[in-house]
Amino acid sequence: MPGSLLGANLTNLQDSSGAGYEGVTGMYGVVVITIDRAANTVYASGILTDELAALEAASQSKSYTQTSDWFQFSGNIGSAFWWRKGNWVYGVSAPDNETVIQAAEALIDHLVSLEY
Repeated sequence: MPGSLLGANLTNLQDSSGAGYEGVTGMYGVVVITIDRAANTVYASGILTDELAALEAASQSKSYTQTSDWFQFSGNIGSAFWWRKGNWVYGVSAPDNETVIQAAEALIDHLVSLEY
């Protein structure tokens, strides 16, 4: 997890592990970032399915776009973008689509910087 994102410092870092995966969730002001490492790609796909289902159930009005590797959600409860790469699953939630996109780009930039 980056120490800061979009000018906000990381706060409230929590273990968000579950059956078949280890994870952490942190808050950056109004942005929530989740990073999970699943036991395998089946669990990773399941995390995406479960997260989208939870957002759909919580929102009265909603729209989303989904593939097998990612989804983008928007509803009266806020916006989210979740994706997976192999066994890794990444989630970004914020009040609006623009903030989600900016935070996802910042998270990806941070992750890429760790690879080099």
